Amino acid sequence: MHYKFRSNAKINLFLKILYKRNDGYHQIESFFLPISIADTIYIEIEQGTARNIEDIKFESINYIPLENRHLFEEVSERGNIKNNLVYKLFEKLFQLNIKLPVLKIKILKRIPPGSGVGGGSSNVATILRFLIQQNRLSFNDALKIAESIGSDIPFFIYNVPCFVTGRGEIVKPIDKKNLYNLENIYGIINFNQKSVSTKEAYKELKKPLQEEYLKIYGHNTNSGKAFFDKSFLEMGFDDFLHRCENDFERITLEKEPELLKIKDLMLKTEPIKVLMTGSGSAIFSLYNTKEKMLEALKHLKKIDNKQSIFKPFKIYTGQSPSGKASDFGSDMRRFESSLPSQ
Repeated sequence: MHYKFRSNAKINLFLKILYKRNDGYHQIESFFLPISIADTIYIEIEQGTARNIEDIKFESINYIPLENRHLFEEVSERGNIKNNLVYKLFEKLFQLNIKLPVLKIKILKRIPPGSGVGGGSSNVATILRFLIQQNRLSFNDALKIAESIGSDIPFFIYNVPCFVTGRGEIVKPIDKKNLYNLENIYGIINFNQKSVSTKEAYKELKKPLQEEYLKIYGHNTNSGKAFFDKSFLEMGFDDFLHRCENDFERITLEKEPELLKIKDLMLKTEPIKVLMTGSGSAIFSLYNTKEKMLEALKHLKKIDNKQSIFKPFKIYTGQSPSGKASDFGSDMRRFESSLPSQ
């Protein structure tokens, strides 16, 4: 049996870092959105039961269009695959004695690493969703495994717009009736040569320890949720976008003036929002019509090179503009086929 899956990237429409927790992680609050830019994963089920990780065959093709494509090579089967998150997933599955068939996994890698869009986490979650579909794992067990491997992975198992808190593992999907016009929003994302270490970005933030934070603010630590509920759910999308900030953006752009120049270039295209996603280095802009996005893309494409590229996207809400979930896949394919050649 052969299966083909999209492994979506994500953007953060806002990202608040509250404090450093007692367990060493940081408490965050954010709004995560999957986007149409994706890796492709092929999975082939062969006869027999996998005895160990040697029965899971890995293959990848590196389509990353930037010079930092070597970062993926270093953790692919051509480098040290033991550092690859997908490999770590299967190590964990065998440690837990999960019964698996013999598998061939092929990844067509397009999402640049170190961009803050969760490419590796998405790959892991895509395979976990496959195992759920195959009745090899329950949804809750998949979430626990995901949480043990990486903070962003639980979100990608849901793979719909979500409010995210904790260290990233507490995920609440947003009710479809509250998604406004997101499926009709068009975006452009800049991928560039800068690779930002999330660990180092957290250090630069210098957030207070949990005890200090609670002394100042008490136990009312849901400021991000209150902001989300008020601005997005009650006041509407335009007001929400106006108020959105990413706590990582200032320190990252100060350290990387080239990224600030990219943001300024994107602002000149008159989008409804420009923001860095995650800890960087990717920066995205949003437009309320496809025509405005394409006009902006035409302008930005003039400065494409091997160190900085601009890619169009749509937000993945799980439903098409018709409101029907069953139409969403064909809507994505129509969008991608209508784009100018990349």
